[in-house]
Amino acid sequence: MFHEMHCLRVLNLAFDPSNIVSDGHIAHCLGYLRQQALCHPDLTLEPAGWENRDFDGSGREGATHLCWDWEQVYEVVEDNWLRWNNSRNALKCNEQGFCA
Repeated sequence: MFHEMHCLRVLNLAFDPSNIVSDGHIAHCLGYLRQQALCHPDLTLEPAGWENRDFDGSGREGATHLCWDWEQVYEVVEDNWLRWNNSRNALKCNEQGFCA
């Protein structure tokens, strides 16, 4: 999930001419998001008549999508990051992650 969010941010930044995002990074993110959509699709059928909707999120009666509660994932990731960051500081690591 974090990789997907990262790639969405990269693609968003790619539309801003003041940000420099490499073509390779953009290609990687497009490929990664495509792979995720193919490997983990939401197969919920939505009602017909999509061409008449304004895509504001309304008019989706009959299509129930399941969303996961990511709070436990966030807690584990935060704990893991804190432990890594504390060990990095104890080892005198630089910003690139190289430790002395």
